[in-house]
Parts: sequence; C-alpha cells; structure tokens
Amino acid sequence: MACGKSGNEVCWLESCLILSMRLLSRRFAVSSLTALVVPLAVAADNANGPSAGSLMNQNEQSIKSHLPNNEQLRMLLLPPPMPISDQFRMVVRRVYFQGNKLLDKTQLYPSIQPFLNKPLGAAELGKIAEAVTNRYRQSGWVIEVYIPQQALDQNELILQVVEDVRTSNKPQR
Repeated sequence: MACGKSGNEVCWLESCLILSMRLLSRRFAVSSLTALVVPLAVAADNANGPSAGSLMNQNEQSIKSHLPNNEQLRMLLLPPPMPISDQFRMVVRRVYFQGNKLLDKTQLYPSIQPFLNKPLGAAELGKIAEAVTNRYRQSGWVIEVYIPQQALDQNELILQVVEDVRTSNKPQR
C-alpha cells in the first residue's frame, strides 16, 4: 500500500484509518463513522510534529529573547569614555563632535569658544562637555556628552554626543 505522505507513522495511521473505515462501514451508521474518522485524521496530520511555521515562530521568539534591546546595542556601539588624570593639561585648538544630529556644529561651537586656545586640565575638559550638554538643554533636548577614548596629543578634542530623542521635551522631528 502506498501512503500519500512519507514516514512510517503516517503510513501506519493511514492504514489504521482505512481498516477502521472498512470495519465500521459494515456495523455503524455514517454519523458514527464520522466521529471516529475525524480524530484519526487529525492524529495522522499531527504525526509529522509541529509545522514549519510554528517552529519558525518558536525560533524567532527564542532569538529575540536573547538579543539586546536598542538601548543596549547603542551603548555597546559607542566608544568608551577616556580616563583623564588630574595632572593632564592640553591646549584645545579644535573640537570635533560625534553623534550630533539634532544640533549642528555651528550651533554648538559658540558654547565651547571660551575654552579654545587655552591650557586646560581634566576639570576644564569636563566643562567643555558640560557646556555642550547645556546648549542642547536650552534647545529642549535631553542628551549626554562625554570625551571618548582618543589620542590627546594633537590639540584636538573629540566629544561624543549621545542624543536621546525619546525622553526629550520636544516633539520628534
């Protein structure tokens, strides 16, 4: 007997179904036969196990539960902060901004202008980051600014801007 589906369990169930139908057709009415055939057909269909779609959904849920959320990903992709000793001094001649999208450098430069071309220590470098943070706050944005790891020997300073539009008081643009 050739089975419509592959697999020994399905063949066995189909054989049982055919045999049951033959035996029952002689003794019972059609309505009784239907009550037996439907559960056997469902069992034969489930003999293959879960469908590909349900397995895919299970896998997607499992993967999603192990992936970091957007906030964690963002923090993983940012450069680490630069440790600066209290004895460190430098003259900052140029400042570069990374991550700023809400305010451009022409809007940010006036806030750092008082710090340029002067010898600065760790505390003053922190005040540059604070001045940029305050400029964003004046515009209604909630952000974080810090000094990422970098070589501080060229009189240039990079400031990392972490913009968080979701917690801002301004509507998203």
